[in-house]
Amino acid sequence: MIKTILFTFFSILLIGDATAATPWWEQNEICRPSPSKCYPNMGAGYFYDDDDSWDIASGCWGMKYICSGALKHPTDDYRVALTRGQIADTSVVNTKDFDLTQLNGDCFGVRKTTNGGTMTYVNGNLVRVWCRGILEDPDENAGLPNGEISVDGVEPGCAQLSEIGYAAIQNGKCYGKQYNISKYRILCDTNDKPSLVILNGRPWDGEDSDIVTQTDADTRFEQMYNNSHPRYLDNFQD
Repeated sequence: MIKTILFTFFSILLIGDATAATPWWEQNEICRPSPSKCYPNMGAGYFYDDDDSWDIASGCWGMKYICSGALKHPTDDYRVALTRGQIADTSVVNTKDFDLTQLNGDCFGVRKTTNGGTMTYVNGNLVRVWCRGILEDPDENAGLPNGEISVDGVEPGCAQLSEIGYAAIQNGKCYGKQYNISKYRILCDTNDKPSLVILNGRPWDGEDSDIVTQTDADTRFEQMYNNSHPRYLDNFQD
């Protein structure tokens, strides 16, 4: 009986020593968390090496920092660590307007653009990127390298722009070209499209002219000539 007890005791000690010598990641413990990473080569833009970075739903380590502007409900923090499940949830992230695969500094979420960066997306709709200094209330978190968009995505109209001497035409990689209002007048048609009137030194009296196109000007000059030429012949010929 004593031999049996001693044998059992020494067996437990040997098994214990063998288990202690086995690395934790090779031990068959039910509650052991997986050592696998959620993303390969996690560096800038990732949250890792912290107990809070465990993605419980995916069963792996690591979260992705998403820029606050790319969230459906932006926060005061400029970036938020999200799990893979949260990033796949379109009620959490704004995938219509932002590319979450592109790194923007130290977080992911670059606003989508097209036409060489002159157009971008707001609520899934294409809007123009305006040159800096035009908009009264630009979106400071838009992160657009070529210009700005308004906070609510509402674009300024032709009349609003013409008051400050701008026309809604492409100016490099953004929209909005300024004209000297002492030399030009910007008129807006019924479709809110601008047209440029060259004053040629004539002071603007605030009334819109009916001469907009070159054809209009040619017609007016022809009328003036037909009206004045007979009088010239009557009064200035020998």
